Amino acid sequence: EFLSDETLEDFYKELHLESDNFLKIRLSTKRFDYESVAKRLVLPVKQPDWFEFGNVVNVNGHYVRQSNIIKLPAAILQGVFFSTDRPRYMNYGGIGFIIGHEITHGFDNTGRLYDKFGSLKDWWAPSANTKFIRKAQCLIDQYGNVSVPEFGLNLNGSLTQPENIADNGGVRNAYLAYNE
Repeated sequence: EFLSDETLEDFYKELHLESDNFLKIRLSTKRFDYESVAKRLVLPVKQPDWFEFGNVVNVNGHYVRQSNIIKLPAAILQGVFFSTDRPRYMNYGGIGFIIGHEITHGFDNTGRLYDKFGSLKDWWAPSANTKFIRKAQCLIDQYGNVSVPEFGLNLNGSLTQPENIADNGGVRNAYLAYNE
């Protein structure tokens, strides 16, 4: 269905790109995405929903807490992330990092609050919680010290914490998998 020109035209009819300015185009597409999701909340469910699965050119993995799954679109299994023509270490560094990153989101400051079934549940031992909080604070402090003095900018380690945890976990897990 998502290969139909008519379906695509209908889906994108409310998207208006009237500028050559990248920022304005990006804001327009973000608004369109937000409004598309908001509309889906009040419309009857349509099965199958290509909106959810049709983003085949998106080169980004996703972790879904409520289902405890990772999603990797087909487009990610090519280019800089994976190729059968390159050394194993490069594939582990590319797609291995992405997979490790997304899995680690299951154990970041939000993902850790969901059990293996995707249910909101406090399932960690108190000692594991204490250790996690200590290590997470270490990452907050470390990334909070990153600055760009020329622009007077300083990274907020608290705001970037989930991605910092996932990035560190992704690198570590890809490295461990490669060496196994």
